[in-house]
Amino acid sequence: MPHMSRRLSKFLSSRKQAADPVTTSHVDAPAPIDKTQRLAAQCAEYTTRYVKSSPSHYRTPTFPTPTTALEPFIHALLTTSDAPLLTTVYGTLALMGWLAEAGACRNASSSPHHFFLASFVVMSNMTWNNVWDDEPWVARTNGEVSSDVVCTIRREVEDALDLDARSPWEVLDDIINSELKTPTVFAERTHEVIHFDPQCSAYCETVVTRYTTGKTTTAVKICYFYKLKMVGDKAVPISSQPWASKPSHETFLSI
Repeated sequence: MPHMSRRLSKFLSSRKQAADPVTTSHVDAPAPIDKTQRLAAQCAEYTTRYVKSSPSHYRTPTFPTPTTALEPFIHALLTTSDAPLLTTVYGTLALMGWLAEAGACRNASSSPHHFFLASFVVMSNMTWNNVWDDEPWVARTNGEVSSDVVCTIRREVEDALDLDARSPWEVLDDIINSELKTPTVFAERTHEVIHFDPQCSAYCETVVTRYTTGKTTTAVKICYFYKLKMVGDKAVPISSQPWASKPSHETFLSI
């Protein structure tokens, strides 16, 4: 490129003179995207949301919140983990959602830091680690969470997974599959003419949409009401401006 620039300057100049030195402006390359940092930010957002939705969080916390902000706290755990990162993180998020919905693990709900740490430790231990040792996790938190606390919140999550005669791994596997599975959507429509009084009738379309994820089905029902107009000897709904009811939700759990 410098040689081409010099040739171009000579071509445009009507006088024979030495070409001016070519100066190129230095443009800094964009900083590489830290995918782990972005993942930590997403984990911090979801962890805070899950903890705030759990009834256990609003009781007196058992342990004080670590001084490190949640996002760098999680980032340190992710960067020092020897488990496959994405798989472990997705499983951890699914586990936290299940624990929060059940209102379980009061000790681990002391703070978002403890909640993520407990779920991440159990997920890592059950799926990737053969040696169950709490000491490495103390180092990964820069000593802000002691070994005794790690042990307490880890055992609490493990106890929550100890259901009936099923192994904790089977329960965890169902949680992950249920949370990460794309829901099956089925819509059902029914139609009827509603007579409010002898002089006022309306056409009603009821739409029930069922979303099934794992063993959970949520039904959302919305009713659309249309005015009727006479076309010949028939009453025909006016479809331009329907009135919609507020959606109602109902959740079923299959056994």
